[in-house]
Amino acid sequence: NPDMIIVAGFFQEALLATKQAKELKLCPKLLAMSVGPEIPDFPKNLGKDAEFIVGNAWWSTTMGWKGPDYGSTQDYVKLVQEKYRYEPGYHIASGTAAGHLLQMAIEKAASTDTDKVRAALLAMDVETFWGPTKWAESGKNMKGGQGVIQILDAKITSVYPERIREKAPAYPMPCWDKR
Repeated sequence: NPDMIIVAGFFQEALLATKQAKELKLCPKLLAMSVGPEIPDFPKNLGKDAEFIVGNAWWSTTMGWKGPDYGSTQDYVKLVQEKYRYEPGYHIASGTAAGHLLQMAIEKAASTDTDKVRAALLAMDVETFWGPTKWAESGKNMKGGQGVIQILDAKITSVYPERIREKAPAYPMPCWDKR
């Protein structure tokens, strides 16, 4: 049994890898996946077998970012749930954030001129419901980044960075037969 298994793949691979790890009785201290645990259907599909699995997330509904217009992460989630009766995943939130940041830049530039909007984007240093944003000349978000999540109590839970931590990470992961 390895100390750690890291699965690189997408949602379906994460489901399959979890089922196969249990079937093969692999008992790593840490089971992490690049895509899967941050999607609400992951714990719904796997039930208790999703517990303790670690993932990364560009964004999740539990992150406690705060900003203008949409308010906190939780305020944004509430708005989406009230309007569409759906819990937003990071795909929906990233689209909203992109549009929101562009709107902020256009308003700051008082123009839709490409150069003026780009300059306004580069001058930004803001936190939104999506997280912190400050653009480098190359277009990279210098303040943004991923959070670490873990499935705890059947819920996607932010465990890092500490500023948005809901709970401390659970480690080591108990073996499948000891849950």
